[in-house]
Amino acid sequence: MKKILIIGGAGFVGSHLVEELLKIKKNKVYVIDNLFLGSKKNLHKVIKKINFFNFDASNQSKVKKNFKNRNFDIVFNLATKPINYS
Repeated sequence: MKKILIIGGAGFVGSHLVEELLKIKKNKVYVIDNLFLGSKKNLHKVIKKINFFNFDASNQSKVKKNFKNRNFDIVFNLATKPINYS
């Protein structure tokens, strides 16, 4: 079993990645998303099959608190900060 963390997993690309990774039954998927640009609606098909954490991954104390004893095999960082358009 692979433990996979997806940062920004509630966004468009992230949510599709989550769905694809869950098709491989041995994967255990964790998602961190602050829902600034993403939405839990994007994960509605899989929300019961994942471990979802609603906070900003740049908050190091929350990351350490929630993932201190978890060793991930794969980490995908799809989080982004919004870019102001001119």
